[in-house]
Amino acid sequence: MEEFLHGYPLDCARRDIRLLTILPAWKSEAPMRCSLRVASLDTFPEYEAISYVWGDIRERNDILLDGQTIPVPRNVRRILQRLRFCMKRRVIWIDFVCINQDDVAEKNSQVPLMSVIYANATSILAIISLDNLCDNAADAMKWRDMSDVESRKWKDACWNILDFDHHFWLAEYWTRMWTFQEYRLSRRKPPICICGDVEFPAKTEFDRFWTCYEATDQLFKMHSKVITGRRMRLEDHYVEMKAHRKDLLEETSSRKCQNLKDKIYALYGLLPSLQREYPPDYNKSLCQIIFETAKHLLQERFENIVMLDRFCLRKDRLENVSIPSWVPDLTTTVKVSTANEWASYSKRLSPCGDIQPVWQPRCDPVTEDPSVLRISGRLIGKCRSMFQFASDVKSVLAQMKGVIKIHGDGRHVWDNVWEPENIPHRFLRACGVFSNYSHAVFDINHPKFSLTRLRTVFETLDLIHQDADTILETFAEAGFKFLGDLEPRLYGIKVFTIHHASFIGFGLSEHSVEDNDQVIVSVCQLRIPMVLRQSCGDQYGLTHILVIYAQCHSRRFF
Repeated sequence: MEEFLHGYPLDCARRDIRLLTILPAWKSEAPMRCSLRVASLDTFPEYEAISYVWGDIRERNDILLDGQTIPVPRNVRRILQRLRFCMKRRVIWIDFVCINQDDVAEKNSQVPLMSVIYANATSILAIISLDNLCDNAADAMKWRDMSDVESRKWKDACWNILDFDHHFWLAEYWTRMWTFQEYRLSRRKPPICICGDVEFPAKTEFDRFWTCYEATDQLFKMHSKVITGRRMRLEDHYVEMKAHRKDLLEETSSRKCQNLKDKIYALYGLLPSLQREYPPDYNKSLCQIIFETAKHLLQERFENIVMLDRFCLRKDRLENVSIPSWVPDLTTTVKVSTANEWASYSKRLSPCGDIQPVWQPRCDPVTEDPSVLRISGRLIGKCRSMFQFASDVKSVLAQMKGVIKIHGDGRHVWDNVWEPENIPHRFLRACGVFSNYSHAVFDINHPKFSLTRLRTVFETLDLIHQDADTILETFAEAGFKFLGDLEPRLYGIKVFTIHHASFIGFGLSEHSVEDNDQVIVSVCQLRIPMVLRQSCGDQYGLTHILVIYAQCHSRRFF
């Protein structure tokens, strides 16, 4: 493919693109014949832009391109066959054929044109699936457009739509990076969704994932609309979304791409200011691209500093000195955001929610030296390591038992922690933050939760000789099923104390904590606890963001 495309050079100054023409054929099994030509976007050529999933690029099928046999991914070949007309030619733009994927310089020049390519297309064809999503897909679509439905047919119609919707929103199309912006870039008219033999127009700016349960909820609403005689169309499912740059990154963090750099570049069509400041360059490292994006976000909007809480910190933040430690990994969001967890903590146990912000003139968090991030905050204290959770069921439970009962080795370290009588309950709640969707926090906060009963169960168990499955089953039968989910999520978690002049608190972290690391809470931009490690002079490196429990009175720290 690379050598073949060299025969169709692109002129960047003219904003050239390649267009693929699918030649007609009466029989579906006829060889796939196509032709390629170069056109300037400035001449406004007519074509349809294809939004699709590559699939497994190792599986190849041949097409005839201007008389030459060219192997393309099987999915691309199937798309061309699906779009082929019997009587007339069809002109399309499809990235795998129209962009030399092995030419970095060409990709650098073509990616900035993506927004124009999709915006200027006569239509965008979103290939949701090449296979029929259900047995009665056509009937399901027909029912949506009916002005009325006999009550006796309503049940069957609803099940048809439920089946279709379930497979529609589970399609791989909604999990890929590039399809996110492609689906939203249409200006002339909404994209055309293709699902096997079914085609239908869809409203833009939406790809919210609907589970089967959410679809069921929609069916009840649809039934209500049918009863009142109102029309029900697929467009009614779509919700317009006007997101900030950070929100786009956060929303697409779970989407997949072959090149992690496309986690940023695949959004450039929706982020024109970022593209203008930092044109795409696949020769740059991923770290540099993330750093440039983070700087842009902070310079553009002060509130975007919340990205430090919403995205994971980079694993190499202390070792990789090429970019600052504060720059998060914009390709992965945090499973548990401290900002989202405040509501599950009481004010007495959550210092972050009780800090009164100190007024000061609003300042740009990015200094003249972009490696330095300016954050105003209050010092909570210095860290001292206590212990690290083990990596097996019985050892972790034994460590939890030691804290819950305040006995065993190391019990003396808790003597000076504030309100020692409440330490077991606070410790369990802190551990619960690491559970799946914080289910453990809910169970621990439930009025029926009994710490005394949990201690009793621990006493009845032999954590040395009994097998792990039996132990977890015993806890589940006693009403502490959440421990089965929580326990493996605590593997390797560090527990440490936080020493202030007037109190001692404690914290948990997934990352390394060293003695004398300093814990601060930003009070103006980002009210979350952060651990800083002194690097040189008065500068500190951001080691991580954590879960802490420290004493506070009258909305002040002592």
